[in-house]
Amino acid sequence: MLENVIWTSGASEDFLKADARVAPTQAIDALVELIRIFPDIGSSVRGSNRLRRALVGRARVYGLYYAASESRLIIVALLDLRQDPHVIEQILRSRTP
Repeated sequence: MLENVIWTSGASEDFLKADARVAPTQAIDALVELIRIFPDIGSSVRGSNRLRRALVGRARVYGLYYAASESRLIIVALLDLRQDPHVIEQILRSRTP
């Protein structure tokens, strides 16, 4: 189990902007807790060795992007997936630890 959860500043901003009707805070918190226990639960992100994505919310239109090390979980982004995939790639490239 990963002990430390670190939200990057970009991910924190994403969290504050997220539509609570689509990705409720409780769902995000539950997903983060699940990832802490099972860090490999998310699917690997193409083009990255470390980054993974897990879908969140009832409609699964938000992606929680994260990287896990031996003891910590780094939340990189919480993005609405209903946007241009190239925009998502650019955001992730600019934020990847």
